[in-house]
Amino acid sequence: MHPGTVDPVNNPEGVFKIKATGSYYDDKVALYKSAGLNESPSRKWISHHVGYDPKTNEMLMQLVNPKYHSHPHVGGAHEFESITGFKYGSEGAINEAARRNNKLSKCT
Repeated sequence: MHPGTVDPVNNPEGVFKIKATGSYYDDKVALYKSAGLNESPSRKWISHHVGYDPKTNEMLMQLVNPKYHSHPHVGGAHEFESITGFKYGSEGAINEAARRNNKLSKCT
């Protein structure tokens, strides 16, 4: 995991919550911001979608080493796809995430 995202006491797994955007790049930018990292998103770290909450349209995210992320796994992007029917990173997913975020913002 990115060393700047881990706090041994308060966040040992380096997990952060962001609003799902449907876009891998926009999620990575949001993750860097949520983690308080003052660096540009790079290919040195991959944003791993740990889990997805459809009630809040939020993703649990981690910045991980690309070689570990390349192993087969199921995470939040897959959960989003299963729930919404839109492949994460597609225009449909981006539009669906925006629709869900807009709907949720009207409820508050």
